[in-house]
Amino acid sequence: MMGIPMKVVSLLKCLPGFMLMISSTSWAYNTEDSVQVEVTGSIKASPCTVIWPPNAFNLGLYLASDLNRAGPGGNTQTKSVNIEFINCPMGTNQVGITFMGQPVADSGFESLLFANNLTGEDATSDVGLQLFYKPAQGGTQSIGPGDEYKSVQLDVVNQTAVLNFYARMYTMHGLATPGKFSATVTMNVSYQ
Repeated sequence: MMGIPMKVVSLLKCLPGFMLMISSTSWAYNTEDSVQVEVTGSIKASPCTVIWPPNAFNLGLYLASDLNRAGPGGNTQTKSVNIEFINCPMGTNQVGITFMGQPVADSGFESLLFANNLTGEDATSDVGLQLFYKPAQGGTQSIGPGDEYKSVQLDVVNQTAVLNFYARMYTMHGLATPGKFSATVTMNVSYQ
């Protein structure tokens, strides 16, 4: 090792990994190297203007005896509820809604009915809120807590859509008691 001082040679023997690291780092910055960088992302559909039903709508006044006369599964008159989506931007093709709320505590009905928020002497019991819609292919489809209605197709010409669904009070066992009823349903909207 001619021309290299002994102290440098000793240092090189002690730090071979360090020197290798310096050497490999310097190779990454050759003037002839090219580096390809891949950039990814996604563009989400923009929201529509949503026309919701009133914050509270009344299902009406009914006699407990009328509900109970029908036995288990007795229900009140069905009320129609519409949610309109207007001014949807181009590129938005469909709307999805997830229905969230407190399910009834009655086994077998917890995935179908929303619970009465009221408790105590003034609250009715053995009653839940039933929501459902009528698919284009016919019949009815229940909407329970946590269910997602994800097939609201937009009218591509007008960029609008309407979700028609229905609400009624429902007695699980035909044992409804007189009292007040109130349920809260939160609707989370997504766009595609």
